[in-house]
Amino acid sequence: MIEKLIILTPGFPHNESDTTCVPHLQNFIIGLKKLSPDLTIIVITISYPFSSKRYQWNGIEVVPCYSFLGKLAKWPRAIFNIIAETKKTTTIVHSFWLTEASFTAYIAKKIKSFAWIKTAMGQDVYTTNNYLKFIKTSQNDTVLLSSRSLAELNKSWGEKQRPIIPFGVEPIFENQTKSATVIGVGSLTELKNFSQFIEVAKLVCAEHHSARFIIAGEGPETAKLQDKIDHYDLNETVKLLGNLPRSEVLRLMSTSKVLLHTSRTEGQGYIFNEAISAKCYLVSTPVGQAEPTSDWATSSNTIEMAKAVLSFLNLNDLPKHPSQLSIEDNAKEMLAQYESILSNNA
Repeated sequence: MIEKLIILTPGFPHNESDTTCVPHLQNFIIGLKKLSPDLTIIVITISYPFSSKRYQWNGIEVVPCYSFLGKLAKWPRAIFNIIAETKKTTTIVHSFWLTEASFTAYIAKKIKSFAWIKTAMGQDVYTTNNYLKFIKTSQNDTVLLSSRSLAELNKSWGEKQRPIIPFGVEPIFENQTKSATVIGVGSLTELKNFSQFIEVAKLVCAEHHSARFIIAGEGPETAKLQDKIDHYDLNETVKLLGNLPRSEVLRLMSTSKVLLHTSRTEGQGYIFNEAISAKCYLVSTPVGQAEPTSDWATSSNTIEMAKAVLSFLNLNDLPKHPSQLSIEDNAKEMLAQYESILSNNA
């Protein structure tokens, strides 16, 4: 039976107030601790926070490996800490994602044997990820977040059935009424493609004069996106809200009618789960777990996305999405996976 879990991740919140840093991972760890309070959990974080001083997060020890010297120092620190923390045979190392976290686990496992499982995130499943050639192991020790991610990973590692365990989500919905607001959430990067979000907003606002569009997030594309909003004279209808506390983002989602998500890729697309929990209609590119339903339109075409947004804005009823995996059920599925890995490693 598992007694100790080492979470290995590129980044982790620097304190309990840092709610926007990997919220899905935060929820997962808290869910595990509630379900299995005797389980010792230690987080080894490689690149963030920008410190090497250990600290406590919700009663869990966090071991940062950051160094201004970069990989030359932080990777050896991570490898040393993995080896130091895997003395018991009932310990599992779980690395997130298939990049530097899994690579350092791979090196550590060459030095000392331990049970290891890894989860893929999104872009790390593509053939362009150079880490993939090093970290390929057995069939059941790599967890995917969606069938799309599995299909991409199989292009590099061969056709295999691997476990798909998406992150669970907490209940969000509180409001019985929705405004004609379309929300976008995410980092303002080229990958998240908020430029297309604004193109959709332009088309929708020409038809639906009371529609409002808001974007919660910040990033290197902020100035470029604001210039586009100015160019289209959409300052009254499209707002960049910047980086907000997660609680405020979830509140805004609960009052918005549609989530518009234009990202070019996702692993799971945790924002989809949050939007469903917030009773939003969804319009998205076909990424991650996205599958078209009567309440979820998928397309990469700007005109088609605009038509879908307009259609949902004109509906009076709340969407009827299927039930989702809870944080507790997600923790139960992963604990079962841990026990399977431990038995195979015995």
